[in-house]
Amino acid sequence: MKNDTISLPDKTNQLKRDLFQLTKDINFKKSKKMGEILESALAFVVRNYKNKNPYNID
Repeated sequence: MKNDTISLPDKTNQLKRDLFQLTKDINFKKSKKMGEILESALAFVVRNYKNKNPYNID
């Protein structure tokens, strides 16, 4: 998926720009294709929410 062109370049650029503004994660800005954006998004979620339990009532 990282090697496939699955979206138009302007849409890919818009998504990576918007995700960078939202998260301030430089990996989004460095992404060149939609697959790389997805990989960056999954890494961001794992890195930032790995040990969070939303159901913990402490």
